[in-house]
Amino acid sequence: MTKQASNYPVLSIEELLSKDQYVIPRYQRNYAWTEAHISQLIEDVLDNVGSPLPYYIGTLVVFPRKKDGKLNSYEVIDGQQRLTTLTLLSAYLTQKERNQGNNTRHWFDIINLDFESRQLSSDTLKQAHSGIWFDDKRKNESLEHNEEIAAACEIIARVLPHKCREKSVAVDQFKEYFLELVKICRVTVPDDTDLNHYFEIMNNRGEQLEKHEILKARLMKKLDEADQVAFGIIWDACADMDRYVQYGIKPEIRKAVFGKHWKSFPWDEDVFQMIKQSANIKSKEKEEKLSDVIESNYTSVANESSKEDPERFNSIINFPNFLLHAISIHMKSGVVPLDDKQLLEAFNGLEEPEEIQDFAEALLGLRFLFDQYIIKRDRELGEKEWSLKELHLTDSNNPSYRNAYRDEALQQHIVMLQSMFHVSVPSRSYKYWLQGALYGLYWKLEEDGEDTILNHLQSMAKAFVFDRFLARESLEYEEIIFQNQCEPTIERWSELNMDRTRYGEIQNILLFNYIDYLYWSKVNLYPEVKNFKYTFRSSIEHYYPQNPIGGDPITNGRFLHSIGNLCLISHGKNSQLRHHLPQAKKEYYDKQVEIDSIKQFLMLEKAQEWNVNPEQSIKEHEEEVENLLKQSLYD
Repeated sequence: MTKQASNYPVLSIEELLSKDQYVIPRYQRNYAWTEAHISQLIEDVLDNVGSPLPYYIGTLVVFPRKKDGKLNSYEVIDGQQRLTTLTLLSAYLTQKERNQGNNTRHWFDIINLDFESRQLSSDTLKQAHSGIWFDDKRKNESLEHNEEIAAACEIIARVLPHKCREKSVAVDQFKEYFLELVKICRVTVPDDTDLNHYFEIMNNRGEQLEKHEILKARLMKKLDEADQVAFGIIWDACADMDRYVQYGIKPEIRKAVFGKHWKSFPWDEDVFQMIKQSANIKSKEKEEKLSDVIESNYTSVANESSKEDPERFNSIINFPNFLLHAISIHMKSGVVPLDDKQLLEAFNGLEEPEEIQDFAEALLGLRFLFDQYIIKRDRELGEKEWSLKELHLTDSNNPSYRNAYRDEALQQHIVMLQSMFHVSVPSRSYKYWLQGALYGLYWKLEEDGEDTILNHLQSMAKAFVFDRFLARESLEYEEIIFQNQCEPTIERWSELNMDRTRYGEIQNILLFNYIDYLYWSKVNLYPEVKNFKYTFRSSIEHYYPQNPIGGDPITNGRFLHSIGNLCLISHGKNSQLRHHLPQAKKEYYDKQVEIDSIKQFLMLEKAQEWNVNPEQSIKEHEEEVENLLKQSLYD
């Protein structure tokens, strides 16, 4: 019997991108991965660098295209976003040796990915392969290009070195692991496959059991039957992150736990036993009369659900990620990575029934705090607005939402701080700010009151900026949150490394967002500043351009790359305006309803001075920003 080649070979990235030709068919959508997607892929690989074991990055589903009976290329059915990004990462990592003529990797001299009927995308991919979009994207705007692919190159060139520094991994070390030990399974569907039928099956296929479901079963096995019921009630209530946790608890238990108006939590009581007892009582009352149900003081779950729009809110994290935050905070330890691929390993130490019950109580309490005091998207407010509302039951038994804090100024500041953190770190795996915020809510809110949470968030912002991003010796997040209680430890301004505020050395865009927050807190001259809202911005712009249209370039890098000449804006606006002089930028932005950056807005107000004497303007703004940072450190 002849042994046939497998339809499911496992390929290294080098093998994937060197042996066969791939085509993105016209029916596939355009390349659309954002910084969050790209960063997550880089982080996933980085977490495994140094291991002798391969990291499996998923599957690539392809259909064989033949010409004259022979394989000509593979049509990409599923996985094109990942394949394109892997190609761009490989282009970035190998550009130096290829450009220098050090052709130790002949396999990547020719790119093997093409976009059918999208010549612009194919051309941009070839330009990236030649290194064009990785080395100062601004120089290449005159080229016809696909903006999403070019933006992905800029993201890779900025994020990859930064993430490597964070993990103390050399880029070359990342490259060797990435090309040789990152593996992908290529699944080839038979060449007689009816693709229309295949897509129908793919769209309707069942989902695999997720890790958090496996974890639930594993923990419940260690409990007796009555405790399993209570544990299951808590777990299932917490699992739906887009709905307030009160709605996941049945009415007869809900008011016992959350109070008459659903807005309190019994921190000093044994919540697990309370739920266990309530569930046990209910199980003995299965045969209730219809009249008893009608006369009940509790509103039915169906009625309450009808009063709530289940699609109204959108959580900033998913349930597996929330579980990782919960176990870290419950154990007062940050040794648990926030990577949900390691979810099962994170709970290996939770063995005894009493420990599992204690964790279940902590999980429910943290979820209550998360719902009441952590921002979320509220569709009723619009996609650019952040929601921070508590759920409560009115005296007329109607669920309602109101601001989490009665003090409007306090509410505003906390929304600004949380949204500042959130947009600075799109990836769930690096949301250490959320861990710090929940830690403060869980261990400080009941003890010290609401004002303490604002102080806690402000201190955490200082600790992240000064102890991690500007310190000469950066502290780990675990030390900042769990050892230092989010209090900054830098005592003297001289201990800060201000070189880390320069272009190319900036560790995290939180620096810019924090500067915007400081301006927002202090500047009262412009209503536009007070109406500022944080959005996802990741493009660092030279306000006075590197290659100005109609002006002389700044040749002194001391001024050109200074924090005084930089601001954070969206990719689209950076692409449109990057070569324009300050006055031309001001004329454009004056027509905008909303401002992209407070720092930039204040620079625009002095645009004429920047046109005339850019170096002096940069120097003055640099001093202003440094003084603003210094003052915040000692406030």
